[in-house]
Amino acid sequence: MAENNQNSNVVTMSDHANAVRDAVKAVIASGVLQAEVARETSMTTSLLSQILNGTYKAPPEKHLHTLQQWLEMRKSRETDMPIAPSFVETTTSKQVFNTLRYAHISRGDGMTVVMGAPGVGKSEAAKEYARRSPNCWIVVASPSISGLLGFFYELAMELGIENAPRRKDSLCHAIRRRLEGTGGLIIIDEADHLQLEVIEELRVLQQKIGIGLALVGNPTVYGKMVGNSRNIDLSRLESRVSKKLSILKVKKRDIDAIAAAWQLTSDTEMQLIHSIAGNKGQLRKLSHTLRLASMIAQGKGERLTVDHVRGAYAELKQDLIEG
Repeated sequence: MAENNQNSNVVTMSDHANAVRDAVKAVIASGVLQAEVARETSMTTSLLSQILNGTYKAPPEKHLHTLQQWLEMRKSRETDMPIAPSFVETTTSKQVFNTLRYAHISRGDGMTVVMGAPGVGKSEAAKEYARRSPNCWIVVASPSISGLLGFFYELAMELGIENAPRRKDSLCHAIRRRLEGTGGLIIIDEADHLQLEVIEELRVLQQKIGIGLALVGNPTVYGKMVGNSRNIDLSRLESRVSKKLSILKVKKRDIDAIAAAWQLTSDTEMQLIHSIAGNKGQLRKLSHTLRLASMIAQGKGERLTVDHVRGAYAELKQDLIEG
């Protein structure tokens, strides 16, 4: 009797393992890259292959459990997290597009600067332009890569340079060789994090090989290029700015476009949407609110309405207060 129960348990465990393997294989067959599954489960591609093919020599239960959790999380994203409208073209995004296109086609004629308040849609527009355009690379600066070596190594990774050198001179040389003749555009988002020497090196890079260069960030990025508080001669940088776009706040038409994308068009809905976005034009805050509101509506099996939006906004505000 004990032996029969043990065999039954073994069969059950084997069936479960095969079910997990088959489910992951089905996801991969649907078009998801195996390398993407490996990254999202913190496995190497070779380990994942062994687990899926049943050739892993050690007990696979731990890794199968990880894959099962990954499948459950993926299902939750598909069923619980509403799909936001695809990129919404707004008046501001069109302005950003036009400015970045100028930077792209003008190549080495000068640097382009897109600056403005947080949450007005600069970053999303820049990412969408890069997605649509050939030979366009976007790097998001941050405090950890604000210096020359850190930033240019990040740029090398974005450009697909394998085994990029860790020395400044060799690294910059490798990047120049990769970009020569591409007629491409480099977009640096959050560029206000960059140290002045990085901006100077980018200016030289653009001059030498004739590529487009766009700096996107808050007004500090332009201030670094024209300010003179440390008695530094910045005339070379300032003279290289061929075009700049300043976005101080989101436009009413931008908010209208986003509301329409979520199918919120009544006067009551529009009034609430505009009050959430506020005078400073926090499109990011509005997007978070609408996504949560859509989750609430979806959970109740209802169409998204102003009541769901009010509830989501109140919940987000409470989280901020408690946090």
